Amino acid sequence: MRIIKTKQVIDVLRRAEALPAVLLDLVDDYFLLPIS
Repeated sequence: MRIIKTKQVIDVLRRAEALPAVLLDLVDDYFLLPIS
């Protein structure tokens, strides 16, 4: 199990094709949300 804390981890998972691209896109979008 891996905890995604940074965008770099998303990039690693994307290159390794460890998760579906659609799921990684959703998580990537979450990182771009403004902090409230």
